[in-house]
Amino acid sequence: MFRGGRETYSDMKKAILATAFVALALGAAQAITAGWDRGWLNLTGGAPGVGTQYAGNFIGATGVQGSTSSASIWNNTQGTYAAIFYTGATLGSGTVLSTGSNNLGKNNQFTLGISEGQWNVALHGLSNASVSYVDGVDLAVKANSQYILGFSIVRGTGTATVEISVNGTAIATATGTCSGPIGSWAWGQRVAADGADWGLDAYTEDARYEVFVLPVEVENATALAAADLAAEIALLPEPTALALLALGVAGVALRRRAA
Repeated sequence: MFRGGRETYSDMKKAILATAFVALALGAAQAITAGWDRGWLNLTGGAPGVGTQYAGNFIGATGVQGSTSSASIWNNTQGTYAAIFYTGATLGSGTVLSTGSNNLGKNNQFTLGISEGQWNVALHGLSNASVSYVDGVDLAVKANSQYILGFSIVRGTGTATVEISVNGTAIATATGTCSGPIGSWAWGQRVAADGADWGLDAYTEDARYEVFVLPVEVENATALAAADLAAEIALLPEPTALALLALGVAGVALRRRAA
């Protein structure tokens, strides 16, 4: 009888521990995904990939149909465009991120790329365009590295000012007078795709991207400062991965209970 009681007590302990493990995992997932409350749109669905583009409504890697104002930056509005960019074993060159006008138009292109091993900002389809790099900032890019890239966009009446940052540090400020809204977002091979016909040089080597935009129509939309942008993007993992983590912990706990 006493031994049976011990086994029952042990089973109860394992059940309690299993419940605690699940609660902790789910609690951690809820805490981390709180960053989504601001209204970030994950344009890559959380799965790193190459060759996806966005303009208004995100359709998929093969193209975009139509355009809406939900992720377009018009006069007197602000927004933030960001990406986690993973370089491969060989460092390449070419455009990494670009904005554009609605419907994948060639105007309003604020671009960040890599040239001769350094970050390079270029502007196309803008009048009165200028780029000013921050003095003393290291622009070197390395292979096999992860970078948080950011475009913090403040749009006045026609003219947009974009602070471009890498890993929470502003590297340049770009300005230009726009023609219509900034409403397209492209990265990877899609910056030179036939469907977009943007005329940009695509990045030449393997890379992975996780891309986000903070559109102007969400309540907390703003042009985030470089350090704040990097901090928030670092807390935006893919929700499905967190759910799988919780299920994995629960599975381990249940196996221990069954043992």
